[in-house]
Amino acid sequence: MRQHLAAVLFAAAFLASPAAAAPDQTQGVSLMSAHVSEDGALSGGAGAVSAERISTGAYAVVFDRATAGCAKVVNVGLNFANVAAIANPNAFTVFVRSPDGLPTDHGFEMIVFCPR
Repeated sequence: MRQHLAAVLFAAAFLASPAAAAPDQTQGVSLMSAHVSEDGALSGGAGAVSAERISTGAYAVVFDRATAGCAKVVNVGLNFANVAAIANPNAFTVFVRSPDGLPTDHGFEMIVFCPR
């Protein structure tokens, strides 16, 4: 019983304390995004400066800062996507595949989380 009470008190104290923040009072993450149409046009986002369709199912997306060490999330609906770094340190190539694994043109949304 005493151990259970100690665990409950510890959990309450932990949950009540604020999360560790970076010196600027953020969580230390910079967020960028891109909305890319099926034909490769950049139609929105934050920090994205350009996008283009390179070939069937392959798109280059360029951001306004280096993206090394950043986490990428791509939404392509029912399709699949792989993201690869390219020679430009501010860019990624997004490869879109159909459920059958074939390259396919499809618009997508991309979110990039980077350390500050």
